[in-house]
Amino acid sequence: MTIDAVRYHLGSGYDTEGEAAWHIAVFLQWCARNGMLAPTHAAAAAIAGPIDFLLQRCGGKLCQGDLTAEGNRFAGRVYPEYLREVSLLHGDGDHWALLHEFLDREYAAQQTRRASAATAGEVTEAHPAKRPRK
Repeated sequence: MTIDAVRYHLGSGYDTEGEAAWHIAVFLQWCARNGMLAPTHAAAAAIAGPIDFLLQRCGGKLCQGDLTAEGNRFAGRVYPEYLREVSLLHGDGDHWALLHEFLDREYAAQQTRRASAATAGEVTEAHPAKRPRK
């Protein structure tokens, strides 16, 4: 299943494939840096040249098969919000760094929620009498 593709963005403010690819490439690069790129891909290549990697090795599409299971869980939860963040960027600036920071924050928040849920589950299991009866 396709998460995002260059062709979805051509003509909507992006005139070239490179322009339409940059935000997808940022996400792909972040996933590669954080161990969420599928093992069939060379993470070093995705980190060093993410736009070329996306266009040449992924055919301009970011698909579920390009990510690990954890990467897919993260993308499923954060990608719509990530696209909203991209839409808020204007003018010159280091948008790559800003988006990497956004993804770092979102991933940390996801990990915190996951740890809290696991802890809550442990408490429930430790105190079975506190579970609601059916």
